Amino acid sequence: MRLAKNAPGLMVTGVDISPDMIERATRRARAEGVADRVVFRVGDALALPFPDQEFDLVLSTLSLHHWARPAQGLREAFRVLKPGGEACIYDIASWLQLITHHGADVARAMAESPFARETEDTVRWPDAIPSIVRVCLRKPGEAQRE
Repeated sequence: MRLAKNAPGLMVTGVDISPDMIERATRRARAEGVADRVVFRVGDALALPFPDQEFDLVLSTLSLHHWARPAQGLREAFRVLKPGGEACIYDIASWLQLITHHGADVARAMAESPFARETEDTVRWPDAIPSIVRVCLRKPGEAQRE
């Protein structure tokens, strides 16, 4: 909802594996007046229900550590991105994942993904003790202008 509110020309598609979460998000989009530009689909990050090269941006917030096969999720993000598109992944820092999720981390998933390694940009938050990591990855190719 925040993306749609802050960028009125943007179409937003949300995906969640839970039909209940999709129903809840749809109700919220209607209540916040953005339902004309925000749609939600039930789907699995490991098998996204979209054609190849559908999106300019893929954004994942705090879900990668739940994916059974994180590298497969990144391959799916790569598949649905247009050339020059970007995937921004926000997730739990590796040191926390070692404690809570047996080490399934963003760095390992990236190493096994088709994204170009030189496009990696990692930002740690908050300051002294990083608990959230953002990684932005670009699909090779020129972005298509519409």
